[in-house]
Amino acid sequence: MTSAGEILALRKALLNPVTCHQFRRFVSLKGDFLENDILFWLEVQRYKDLCHSHCLEAVVQDKVSTIISCFIQSSVPPALQIDIPPEQASHILERRGEMGPYVFREAQMCVFSELLKLWPEFLSFSSGVQEEEVLPLLQNSMNKQSAKLQRRRRREEEKEVERRAQEEVERFPEEVEEQEEKHRGLQGSRELLYPSQQLSWSYSKYMVALEREEVLLRRQAQLDVTSSTGTDSSSAYSLRSKVSRLSLQSQHQVQ
Repeated sequence: MTSAGEILALRKALLNPVTCHQFRRFVSLKGDFLENDILFWLEVQRYKDLCHSHCLEAVVQDKVSTIISCFIQSSVPPALQIDIPPEQASHILERRGEMGPYVFREAQMCVFSELLKLWPEFLSFSSGVQEEEVLPLLQNSMNKQSAKLQRRRRREEEKEVERRAQEEVERFPEEVEEQEEKHRGLQGSRELLYPSQQLSWSYSKYMVALEREEVLLRRQAQLDVTSSTGTDSSSAYSLRSKVSRLSLQSQHQVQ
């Protein structure tokens, strides 16, 4: 059961710009129209202040039209942008020509009741953090919720595209088959123009390559033998030359 203290505390919070801004961010995570409920409540308060300040009738009437066009008969769907019954909205439209500070009284009480349900939860949330951390935390939650909503909308759009494509197939099966035939024909033409190069292998080519390798190996072996023989001959010739010179020297010494 809601106490009178909670009602007064919420009313005071809504009239406090800082707390009201925090509460607006908080309720925006809880429902589609709850933030609009706060804005509507504030605009009705301003309207009542105008009435009590004895403003010109044209100014007051202009305020009534503004509130109705923004929250009760909006040009942006849905027409009703606050949490009040449709019957109550119709009743306001019927009385829009009446002047007085209480033309929106029932609607203001209705949205206040919706906001009052979330007030204890907001107090519990805000009491656990520093005041300067309230808005960053709420903004972070809003970003996560927005990203989640975008992913859900993207999935819905993809499903819608698939559904429409399936409908087209069912409605015009011959045209779809014709398009597929054209696609297959185009793909076949590309394969003829640009055939894929594949490696081929045959046994005869493999044997020829082996024979060539053996011939090259034999030639290399012969070259190695020839080179070795030439080196030995040079060494023997050098040795014979040295022996001859020694013999000549010995003969000269004997003489």
